[in-house]
Amino acid sequence: MPLDQHLLARSLRKDLGEVVEKAWSRLRFYILTGILGGALMFGAAWAARFLLSLPTSAWIPIAEGAGATALRVILALLLSALWTIPVGLLVGLNPRIASWIQPVVQIAASTRPRPYSPCL
Repeated sequence: MPLDQHLLARSLRKDLGEVVEKAWSRLRFYILTGILGGALMFGAAWAARFLLSLPTSAWIPIAEGAGATALRVILALLLSALWTIPVGLLVGLNPRIASWIQPVVQIAASTRPRPYSPCL
């Protein structure tokens, strides 16, 4: 077999291998997505069936609890954004402050959050 035919055949095999690998990768993705989607739908149906089996009087405390939880989460996000966005802008726009605070942030990021969680 001449060299050009050999190289062409090798290139085609390599391209075909890449195409087959991409196809298998997509197939695995679709199968996994289908399994996870099916599990999510099963869980949602089970939860809906459970909630519909409850008496109407039990729905009010559930709604109050869900609303209180949502309010707490939204409040925590707003409070954290109130100080982190200005501090992030200050550090990002001021090289002198960034050079001072960068080592502190690196040390804090390298430790587990549990020791300094009471400080926050």
